[in-house]
Amino acid sequence: MAERQGFEPWVGVNPQRFSRPPRSTTPAPLRGGLAGGLINPAGGCNPFPTDHCNATCHRGNIMGEMFKHLGFMGSGMPNALRTLTISALLSLWASLSLASPLTNAVLDAMRLGELMEILQRESELSGQELDDSMLDGTGGAAWARTVSRINDAERLEQALRAEMAQSLDDSAAEQSLEFLSSEQGQRIVGLELSAREALLDPAIEEMNMAAMEAQRGENTARFAQVTRFVEVNDLINANVAGALTGNVAFLRGLRDGGFPPYERVGDSQLLADVWQREPEIRLEAEEWVYSFLTLAFGPLGEADLEAYTAFSETEAGKALNRALFLSFDQVFGETSHALGEAVAQFLMAEDI
Repeated sequence: MAERQGFEPWVGVNPQRFSRPPRSTTPAPLRGGLAGGLINPAGGCNPFPTDHCNATCHRGNIMGEMFKHLGFMGSGMPNALRTLTISALLSLWASLSLASPLTNAVLDAMRLGELMEILQRESELSGQELDDSMLDGTGGAAWARTVSRINDAERLEQALRAEMAQSLDDSAAEQSLEFLSSEQGQRIVGLELSAREALLDPAIEEMNMAAMEAQRGENTARFAQVTRFVEVNDLINANVAGALTGNVAFLRGLRDGGFPPYERVGDSQLLADVWQREPEIRLEAEEWVYSFLTLAFGPLGEADLEAYTAFSETEAGKALNRALFLSFDQVFGETSHALGEAVAQFLMAEDI
């Protein structure tokens, strides 16, 4: 968790924890760090890596994806859309009614409404921790209401549906729906939702982490299956990219909210401050992804997990995976920015 410090802009704020998007193939509550300007965002490897990409290329791809999600153009200037407030963007998304019937059906099969309620609870718990670590516990009920408003489940669900409509084509949606709406698919969706909700309890999270480490140490057949699922979906790199993006967005929010130590800090420095923590983020990504999947897939039969992995390897499965990450990164990047702005306002109010 973040620890309150002096907010010296060149030291960097300790990583923040953000909510963890849906399904096993979406971002977790991770912490931040990056070093800007080291990699050409337009570099020549697929942003969703293959076996032909080496580790250096992976890191370059993550930087490239971050620049893309953060709205950077070739000149390094932020896209003007980023100047919109979170409420304005969400109102716009909600009013567009873009989601196709097929995309909506896929998200209904994934039980998106239930997921968003769980994510709101995660965000509220993280908000309490942020109050303790950055506001010295002074936020109180006003801060709790602010966090709840920023992470309102119904509003974010509509935003995600609109984003998904632009990211997932009907052909991929139709094939994804066939798997997700099956008895097998619905069992998997239910197990992932149950695991996500269970991990809201710190005691369960701690016990499950210990169980996962035991499986890892014994190199069990189930752990090998989970590892293959993680690799097929590129879950670690995708979670790292989403976490880095969210942390930069949070720091931008501090700056855009007028918090004095950050008012004159440029985007390149914010990126640099966060990128420095990439190894730390990667470690937490690995721990959370494996812990979550170990719990979610525990009751799942070997054949069912193999079928899930096989679906993930299809073109439709890959398209769904990409669309989910892109959509959640977009929406939660905006909530992270809004949270940073809110922290800035509360911190400045303390000084009045």
